[in-house]
Amino acid sequence: MTSVSEVTDTGAAAIPDVAEAKNTEADVVDRAADVVDRAGNAIVELVNRAASNGEANLLAAREIAEKLADQLRAAQGRIIELEANVRYYQDRTERAEKWMYQISSEIQQRLLGGDDTDSARRMAERLQQAQSNTPATPSFLRRLATAGVRFSD
Repeated sequence: MTSVSEVTDTGAAAIPDVAEAKNTEADVVDRAADVVDRAGNAIVELVNRAASNGEANLLAAREIAEKLADQLRAAQGRIIELEANVRYYQDRTERAEKWMYQISSEIQQRLLGGDDTDSARRMAERLQQAQSNTPATPSFLRRLATAGVRFSD
């Protein structure tokens, strides 16, 4: 038979095992909670870092976009200026061509005794060439040479 003291000893021995098992489960739960907390904090830190990097990148992109917009506006202003210059020089060229034609006609009429039909034909050709943006007619001296005018020494 078992004595009372033996049962008490066995019961006492069983109680610490249960308490120890409860402590171990609590430790496991606490450690798991610590791991989850650390992982959560690390994730929040990574999200904060990503947000900071995103804000910095956005700010840099905005600055670059503003600089590019300024450059584009400057280029557009320069294009407008160049187009105005082209129109100005085209007008001057047309005016010079008209004067050259008038001078050529005067020389043709007064010095060479040319006929008006030939001059009118050449004027029509010049206007047609000017409208089609083809190279200008031969120079004044070449036209005189083709007309048979000889220059003597």
